[in-house]
Amino acid sequence: MRGYTVIWWPPAQDDLALIWLDANLRGAVANAANKIDRELSEAPDQKGRAKHEGLRELAVQPLVVQFSIDDGDRQVTIWSVRRVT
Repeated sequence: MRGYTVIWWPPAQDDLALIWLDANLRGAVANAANKIDRELSEAPDQKGRAKHEGLRELAVQPLVVQFSIDDGDRQVTIWSVRRVT
């Protein structure tokens, strides 16, 4: 079984860049984003928790993302990202 492709919606990607630029520990932000990509590429329906219909939320310190899953295209779209403290 092939994995899922993880796509960051451009505004979420922009927000991630701003979080990274503002971070004291940029490596932690980059590592969290990479871990989110890896986690969501396999069995994304089992990651995080249901937030709204069709939307899930996953926290990997220091980030939280909201994402949706398209099983037909085997694609995960990250719609938003924010930093948690």
